[in-house]
Amino acid sequence: MKNFADLTEREVLAVAISSEEEDSLIYMSFAEDLAERYPDSAKVFERWPRRNAATAIACSRCMSSFRSAFAADPP
Repeated sequence: MKNFADLTEREVLAVAISSEEEDSLIYMSFAEDLAERYPDSAKVFERWPRRNAATAIACSRCMSSFRSAFAADPP
């Protein structure tokens, strides 16, 4: 297994996406478990995956702009 510092950009992105997907499954599991007894709390957990997805989309757009800006001469 590689050290995190040795991962390529693509590998870091894959780890991040995988972690987000896993987190979403955990949040939805919490929501399902809480829904009957604590519906308002369940709603909080139901919203987290959507919020994280929106953040991931924004980050993806930022990375795309970064790549375009530095494609010829990376920092």
